[in-house]
Amino acid sequence: MGSRNATREDFDYVLDALRSGTLDMGSYITHRCGFDQMIGQFDSWLRPTELVKKVKAGDSTAAAIASYLKADVRVAALSGDWSKIFPEMAGDTTTGEGAYYRNQIEKLIQLGVMSKDPLGNFNPDEEMTVGEFIRCISKLMNLEKSTFAGYPDGKLTREIMGAILDDAYHAKFSSKPKYMTDYNGTAVVPDDPNYDPYMDPGSRGAMYYPLVSWQQLMDTAQIAPHLASKVKEAYELGLIRSEKGIARGQMVNGTELEPKVAVTREKAAKALYFMWVLQQAVNVENDVSYLK
Repeated sequence: MGSRNATREDFDYVLDALRSGTLDMGSYITHRCGFDQMIGQFDSWLRPTELVKKVKAGDSTAAAIASYLKADVRVAALSGDWSKIFPEMAGDTTTGEGAYYRNQIEKLIQLGVMSKDPLGNFNPDEEMTVGEFIRCISKLMNLEKSTFAGYPDGKLTREIMGAILDDAYHAKFSSKPKYMTDYNGTAVVPDDPNYDPYMDPGSRGAMYYPLVSWQQLMDTAQIAPHLASKVKEAYELGLIRSEKGIARGQMVNGTELEPKVAVTREKAAKALYFMWVLQQAVNVENDVSYLK
Protein backbone atom coordinates (compact mmCIF):
# COMPACT_ATOMS: atom_id res chain seq x y z
CA MET A 1 0.00 0.00 0.00
CA GLY A 2 3.04 2.24 0.11
CA SER A 3 3.22 2.23 -3.67
CA ARG A 4 2.25 5.41 -5.48
CA ASN A 5 0.85 3.13 -8.20
CA ALA A 6 -1.79 1.66 -5.89
CA THR A 7 -5.31 2.01 -7.32
CA ARG A 8 -8.61 2.65 -5.55
CA GLU A 9 -9.40 -1.04 -5.96
CA ASP A 10 -6.16 -1.93 -4.18
CA PHE A 11 -7.14 0.20 -1.19
CA ASP A 12 -10.64 -1.30 -1.10
CA TYR A 13 -9.18 -4.81 -1.18
CA VAL A 14 -6.91 -4.13 1.81
CA LEU A 15 -9.67 -2.38 3.78
CA ASP A 16 -12.00 -5.33 3.24
CA ALA A 17 -9.28 -7.69 4.47
CA LEU A 18 -8.88 -5.59 7.60
CA ARG A 19 -12.63 -5.39 8.28
CA SER A 20 -13.12 -9.11 7.82
CA GLY A 21 -10.16 -10.03 10.02
CA THR A 22 -8.42 -11.83 7.15
CA LEU A 23 -5.40 -9.62 7.78
CA ASP A 24 -4.28 -9.74 11.40
CA MET A 25 -2.68 -6.35 12.04
CA GLY A 26 -1.66 -7.40 15.53
CA SER A 27 0.92 -9.78 14.12
CA TYR A 28 2.70 -6.82 12.49
CA ILE A 29 3.02 -4.81 15.69
CA THR A 30 6.44 -5.36 17.26
CA HIS A 31 6.77 -2.17 19.35
CA ARG A 32 4.50 0.29 21.09
CA CYS A 33 5.19 3.82 22.27
CA GLY A 34 3.55 7.22 22.43
CA PHE A 35 3.90 9.58 19.50
CA ASP A 36 5.99 11.93 21.64
CA GLN A 37 8.45 9.09 22.30
CA MET A 38 8.85 8.02 18.69
CA ILE A 39 11.98 10.08 17.90
CA GLY A 40 13.78 8.88 20.99
CA GLN A 41 12.91 5.20 20.61
CA PHE A 42 12.66 4.43 16.90
CA ASP A 43 16.41 4.11 16.30
CA SER A 44 16.73 1.44 18.99
CA TRP A 45 14.06 -0.69 17.29
CA LEU A 46 16.37 -1.21 14.35
CA ARG A 47 19.16 -2.67 16.47
CA PRO A 48 19.60 -6.45 16.61
CA THR A 49 20.17 -6.14 20.38
CA GLU A 50 16.59 -4.97 20.86
CA LEU A 51 15.33 -7.74 18.60
CA VAL A 52 17.02 -10.52 20.55
CA LYS A 53 15.73 -9.06 23.80
CA LYS A 54 12.21 -9.50 22.49
CA VAL A 55 13.02 -13.04 21.41
CA LYS A 56 14.18 -13.85 24.94
CA ALA A 57 10.93 -12.35 26.24
CA GLY A 58 8.95 -14.80 24.10
CA ASP A 59 7.93 -12.53 21.22
CA SER A 60 7.16 -14.88 18.33
CA THR A 61 7.18 -12.13 15.69
CA ALA A 62 10.61 -10.96 16.82
CA ALA A 63 11.79 -14.58 16.75
CA ALA A 64 10.64 -14.93 13.16
CA ILE A 65 12.52 -11.78 12.16
CA ALA A 66 15.61 -12.73 14.17
CA SER A 67 15.80 -16.05 12.34
CA TYR A 68 17.13 -14.13 9.34
CA LEU A 69 20.10 -12.79 11.31
CA LYS A 70 23.45 -14.44 10.74
CA ALA A 71 24.55 -16.66 13.60
CA ASP A 72 27.51 -14.47 14.54
CA VAL A 73 25.26 -11.39 14.61
CA ARG A 74 22.86 -13.13 16.98
CA VAL A 75 25.77 -14.07 19.24
CA ALA A 76 27.07 -10.49 19.22
CA ALA A 77 23.61 -9.07 19.93
CA LEU A 78 23.20 -11.39 22.91
CA SER A 79 26.69 -10.88 24.34
CA GLY A 80 27.13 -7.21 23.51
CA ASP A 81 30.54 -7.96 22.03
CA TRP A 82 30.62 -6.80 18.40
CA SER A 83 34.38 -7.02 17.91
CA LYS A 84 34.17 -10.07 15.62
CA ILE A 85 31.62 -8.33 13.40
CA PHE A 86 33.43 -4.99 13.44
CA PRO A 87 37.11 -5.73 14.20
CA GLU A 88 37.93 -2.04 13.85
CA MET A 89 36.03 -1.29 17.08
CA ALA A 90 38.28 -0.57 20.06
CA GLY A 91 37.30 -1.09 23.66
CA ASP A 92 38.14 2.46 24.72
CA THR A 93 36.82 4.47 21.76
CA THR A 94 33.29 3.15 21.40
CA THR A 95 31.60 5.25 24.09
CA GLY A 96 32.53 8.06 26.45
CA GLU A 97 35.23 10.68 26.00
CA GLY A 98 37.41 8.29 24.01
CA ALA A 99 34.75 8.10 21.29
CA TYR A 100 35.12 11.74 20.19
CA TYR A 101 37.08 10.71 17.09
CA ARG A 102 35.63 7.23 16.84
CA ASN A 103 34.86 7.39 13.10
CA GLN A 104 38.36 8.51 12.21
CA ILE A 105 40.01 6.00 14.53
CA GLU A 106 37.98 3.06 13.25
CA LYS A 107 38.70 3.96 9.63
CA LEU A 108 42.45 4.05 10.31
CA ILE A 109 42.26 0.68 12.09
CA GLN A 110 40.13 -0.72 9.26
CA LEU A 111 42.74 0.40 6.75
CA GLY A 112 45.52 -1.20 8.82
CA VAL A 113 47.27 2.15 9.27
CA MET A 114 46.82 2.27 13.05
CA SER A 115 46.19 -0.60 15.43
CA LYS A 116 44.88 -1.70 18.81
CA ASP A 117 46.92 -3.05 21.71
CA PRO A 118 46.71 -6.74 22.80
CA LEU A 119 43.75 -5.87 25.05
CA GLY A 120 41.80 -4.42 22.12
CA ASN A 121 42.22 -0.79 23.15
CA PHE A 122 43.34 2.13 20.99
CA ASN A 123 44.68 4.35 23.80
CA PRO A 124 43.46 7.62 22.27
CA ASP A 125 45.22 9.88 24.80
CA GLU A 126 48.63 8.27 24.40
CA GLU A 127 51.20 10.53 22.75
CA MET A 128 52.48 9.70 19.28
CA THR A 129 56.12 9.69 18.25
CA VAL A 130 57.47 11.16 15.04
CA GLY A 131 58.50 7.71 13.85
CA GLU A 132 55.04 6.25 14.44
CA PHE A 133 53.36 9.10 12.58
CA ILE A 134 55.73 8.79 9.64
CA ARG A 135 55.08 5.04 9.42
CA CYS A 136 51.32 5.70 9.43
CA ILE A 137 51.26 8.45 6.82
CA SER A 138 53.72 6.60 4.57
CA LYS A 139 51.46 3.55 4.52
CA LEU A 140 48.27 5.59 4.21
CA MET A 141 49.47 7.60 1.22
CA ASN A 142 51.84 5.02 -0.29
CA LEU A 143 54.88 7.25 0.19
CA GLU A 144 58.51 6.34 0.80
CA LYS A 145 59.62 6.94 4.37
CA SER A 146 62.62 8.75 2.92
CA THR A 147 60.17 11.56 2.06
CA PHE A 148 60.33 12.46 5.74
CA ALA A 149 64.04 11.85 6.33
CA GLY A 150 64.52 15.28 7.85
CA TYR A 151 62.51 14.52 10.96
CA PRO A 152 64.35 12.72 13.79
CA ASP A 153 62.30 10.40 15.95
CA GLY A 154 60.99 11.74 19.22
CA LYS A 155 57.85 13.40 20.55
CA LEU A 156 55.41 14.37 17.82
CA THR A 157 54.36 17.98 18.36
CA ARG A 158 51.72 19.85 16.42
CA GLU A 159 54.32 21.91 14.54
CA ILE A 160 56.20 18.78 13.45
CA MET A 161 52.97 17.07 12.43
CA GLY A 162 51.98 20.14 10.41
CA ALA A 163 55.30 20.11 8.55
CA ILE A 164 55.06 16.36 7.86
CA LEU A 165 51.51 16.79 6.54
CA ASP A 166 52.73 19.53 4.22
CA ASP A 167 55.52 17.30 2.92
CA ALA A 168 53.08 14.43 2.39
CA TYR A 169 50.67 16.71 0.54
CA HIS A 170 53.32 17.85 -1.94
CA ALA A 171 54.72 14.34 -2.36
CA LYS A 172 51.28 12.97 -3.24
CA PHE A 173 49.60 15.76 -5.20
CA SER A 174 50.96 17.77 -8.11
CA SER A 175 47.84 19.94 -8.02
CA LYS A 176 44.99 20.40 -5.58
CA PRO A 177 42.88 17.23 -5.22
CA LYS A 178 39.25 17.48 -6.23
CA TYR A 179 38.11 17.63 -2.63
CA MET A 180 39.77 21.05 -2.53
CA THR A 181 38.25 22.24 -5.80
CA ASP A 182 35.17 20.38 -7.06
CA TYR A 183 33.78 19.67 -3.62
CA ASN A 184 34.83 22.71 -1.64
CA GLY A 185 32.05 25.28 -1.48
CA THR A 186 31.34 28.51 0.31
CA ALA A 187 29.97 27.73 3.71
CA VAL A 188 26.99 29.74 4.93
CA VAL A 189 27.78 30.48 8.57
CA PRO A 190 25.15 31.04 11.31
CA ASP A 191 25.56 34.83 11.19
CA ASP A 192 24.58 34.89 7.52
CA PRO A 193 20.92 35.88 6.94
CA ASN A 194 20.61 32.99 4.47
CA TYR A 195 21.80 30.38 6.99
CA ASP A 196 19.37 27.50 7.43
CA PRO A 197 20.31 25.06 10.23
CA TYR A 198 17.85 22.50 8.87
CA MET A 199 19.30 22.38 5.38
CA ASP A 200 21.55 19.51 4.40
CA PRO A 201 25.20 20.60 4.90
CA GLY A 202 25.99 19.52 1.36
CA SER A 203 23.35 21.92 0.09
CA ARG A 204 24.76 24.75 2.17
CA GLY A 205 28.20 24.19 0.70
CA ALA A 206 31.14 22.52 2.40
CA MET A 207 34.18 24.54 3.33
CA TYR A 208 37.23 23.13 5.06
CA TYR A 209 39.59 26.09 4.72
CA PRO A 210 40.14 27.67 8.16
CA LEU A 211 37.70 30.44 9.06
CA VAL A 212 40.41 32.06 11.19
CA SER A 213 43.27 33.37 9.07
CA TRP A 214 46.92 32.62 9.77
CA GLN A 215 47.43 36.26 10.73
CA GLN A 216 44.73 35.97 13.41
CA LEU A 217 46.45 33.09 15.19
CA MET A 218 48.04 34.34 18.40
CA ASP A 219 50.97 31.96 18.85
CA THR A 220 52.61 31.48 15.45
CA ALA A 221 55.79 33.16 16.74
CA GLN A 222 56.39 30.04 18.86
CA ILE A 223 56.85 27.83 15.78
CA ALA A 224 60.42 26.72 15.12
CA PRO A 225 61.75 28.92 12.27
CA HIS A 226 62.78 25.97 10.08
CA LEU A 227 59.22 24.60 10.24
CA ALA A 228 57.25 27.85 10.03
CA SER A 229 56.66 28.01 6.26
CA LYS A 230 55.48 24.40 6.07
CA VAL A 231 53.19 24.74 9.08
CA LYS A 232 51.73 27.93 7.63
CA GLU A 233 50.96 26.24 4.32
CA ALA A 234 49.52 23.18 6.05
CA TYR A 235 47.24 25.43 8.08
CA GLU A 236 46.07 27.43 5.07
CA LEU A 237 45.38 24.18 3.17
CA GLY A 238 43.26 22.94 6.06
CA LEU A 239 45.60 20.02 6.85
CA ILE A 240 46.02 21.16 10.45
CA ARG A 241 43.67 23.32 12.48
CA SER A 242 43.48 25.17 15.73
CA GLU A 243 42.20 22.71 18.33
CA LYS A 244 42.03 24.95 21.38
CA GLY A 245 38.59 26.31 22.19
CA ILE A 246 36.68 24.50 19.43
CA ALA A 247 33.47 22.66 20.27
CA ARG A 248 31.62 19.99 18.33
CA GLY A 249 28.25 21.15 17.05
CA GLN A 250 29.06 24.82 17.56
CA MET A 251 30.56 27.48 15.30
CA VAL A 252 33.48 28.20 17.63
CA ASN A 253 36.89 28.83 16.10
CA GLY A 254 40.21 28.61 17.92
CA THR A 255 42.89 31.30 17.70
CA GLU A 256 45.85 29.29 19.02
CA LEU A 257 47.79 26.68 17.08
CA GLU A 258 49.68 25.32 20.11
CA PRO A 259 52.77 24.35 18.08
CA LYS A 260 54.67 22.77 20.97
CA VAL A 261 51.80 20.61 22.26
CA ALA A 262 52.25 16.85 21.90
CA VAL A 263 49.93 15.05 19.46
CA THR A 264 47.87 12.21 20.89
CA ARG A 265 46.87 9.10 18.96
CA GLU A 266 43.30 10.31 18.51
CA LYS A 267 44.44 13.68 17.15
CA ALA A 268 46.88 11.93 14.83
CA ALA A 269 44.02 9.75 13.60
CA LYS A 270 41.98 12.87 12.88
CA ALA A 271 44.77 14.39 10.76
CA LEU A 272 45.52 11.12 8.96
CA TYR A 273 41.84 10.55 8.21
CA PHE A 274 41.65 13.88 6.40
CA MET A 275 44.71 13.01 4.32
CA TRP A 276 42.93 9.79 3.36
CA VAL A 277 39.83 11.77 2.40
CA LEU A 278 41.86 13.98 0.07
CA GLN A 279 42.80 10.90 -1.98
CA GLN A 280 39.19 9.79 -2.51
CA ALA A 281 36.71 10.60 -5.29
CA VAL A 282 34.27 13.35 -4.35
CA ASN A 283 30.50 12.89 -4.03
CA VAL A 284 30.88 9.10 -3.95
CA GLU A 285 30.05 6.76 -1.10
CA ASN A 286 33.29 5.19 0.02
CA ASP A 287 33.59 2.36 2.54
CA VAL A 288 36.90 1.02 1.28
CA SER A 289 38.42 -1.23 3.93
CA TYR A 290 41.80 -1.72 2.28
CA LEU A 291 44.57 0.34 0.76
CA LYS A 292 45.35 0.14 -2.94
